[in-house]
Amino acid sequence: MDKETKQIVLSDKDVIKTIKKAIKGANKQPGIVDVADPQYKINIGDEIYFLWLTRSDGTVGTIMNAKDTHTIYTLSEHSTKKLKDILLENN
Repeated sequence: MDKETKQIVLSDKDVIKTIKKAIKGANKQPGIVDVADPQYKINIGDEIYFLWLTRSDGTVGTIMNAKDTHTIYTLSEHSTKKLKDILLENN
């Protein structure tokens, strides 16, 4: 993981619930994955996720489970905005 990747510790149960909901609602993307180092690393229990919140149009985030680095998932615009807000508040 690159030195640009940010790690933020979040303990608020509502925040964690929002993050889990965003992950659960993400859509699997077809094709081969070739991505830059993630902006964020999220640890939830035994699961680790890599998160990218910037894209050319700025509306859709991308997430990847560290156990399956061949698959990415896109977040909805709503979930992307929520995660951006959470991470900016805690940065």
